[in-house]
Amino acid sequence: MGNPEAQSSEDKIWCSVEATFNLGNYENIKLATGLSRTLPLDVNEHDLRNSMMSEMIDEVLDMGNTVRGEIKKAKNPRWRQGNE
Repeated sequence: MGNPEAQSSEDKIWCSVEATFNLGNYENIKLATGLSRTLPLDVNEHDLRNSMMSEMIDEVLDMGNTVRGEIKKAKNPRWRQGNE
């Protein structure tokens, strides 16, 4: 295998994504994530950033929907009675 440094530049790409999820009753949660990667020599900076953002948006939306569902379950008295 070749030298990994010969396959990439020293340039780093950093992206962050934040999302706020409404829980109702004037309550909300905010989730944020960030990701950095070394920019490969053969990849366009904008393409890499778009790919990273796409990946993070999907992850944050999945996490937010999961957390929102768990919070709603925990607040539901019928759910709590069956799971205590």
